[in-house]
Amino acid sequence: MRRSSSYLITLLAVAQFYLGLCARGVAYDVAADFSTSSNPNGVWTYGYALTLGGSLILYNQPGSVSGIDYWSLSGNVPDVAHNSTPYPVSIGTPLFGPYQAAFHPGQQGEYSIFRFTAPVAGCYQLQTSFSGIDVNGTTTDVHVLTNDAVIFSGSVNGYGPGTGPGFATNLVLQANDRVDFEVGYGSDGNYLDDATGIQATLILAVPLLTVQPLGGLVAQIAWSTNFTGYSLESTTNLPAGGWTSVTNHVTPLGQQFTVTVATTFPQQYFRLQGP
Repeated sequence: MRRSSSYLITLLAVAQFYLGLCARGVAYDVAADFSTSSNPNGVWTYGYALTLGGSLILYNQPGSVSGIDYWSLSGNVPDVAHNSTPYPVSIGTPLFGPYQAAFHPGQQGEYSIFRFTAPVAGCYQLQTSFSGIDVNGTTTDVHVLTNDAVIFSGSVNGYGPGTGPGFATNLVLQANDRVDFEVGYGSDGNYLDDATGIQATLILAVPLLTVQPLGGLVAQIAWSTNFTGYSLESTTNLPAGGWTSVTNHVTPLGQQFTVTVATTFPQQYFRLQGP
């Protein structure tokens, strides 16, 4: 297996240690995981809010029409939906692609929401994109939030691929942290023809480095002896203008190398740099 030449971890104040770049691991997918059997459904919850970032109100009505599964508010919009078939399915003017997930805002400006709740702490690689799936042309505003704070906003205008924005980032989440994908009815203030497609995956990364806090701002960092020849470097800012070699003695311990590091900075970043 080919390895990347460097891996990052972040050493934050008050002895908080997080992975910053990690290998691919468990994937959570808003479409593939869709279910009408329960709400919440594992890591996913379906609902709406009266305002952007407002309190989530669960949808109370599951159903299925012509292969389109949905959760809604008593059978009306706002709602979330998923095409469970490998074929395009038209429900009125919305046209769902194969296995397409989508959501629709409400008549009074309610935001429809897919919520992801982190099952465990870790580094999650987020990728999402939005598109209009109403053949009359969708006009909506779309957002991604973590714990009710907006980290991305954009607009969907039109029908088909490329009519909405995409967004990708790495998120460091604690267990039970929330990532919300929200859709509103857009600047036109009209909820009609506003079915919006969504693709969203969160990949829980597999740690390549392990960190053991030792108290204060000191930690022991360890990595596999398979990475013989790699060196530990640090910087206080990202993107980095330059990296400094960590001169602490690296000790082989069984199947791992270990090094004890300390920082006097409010935030410091470390990477394992390959030869």
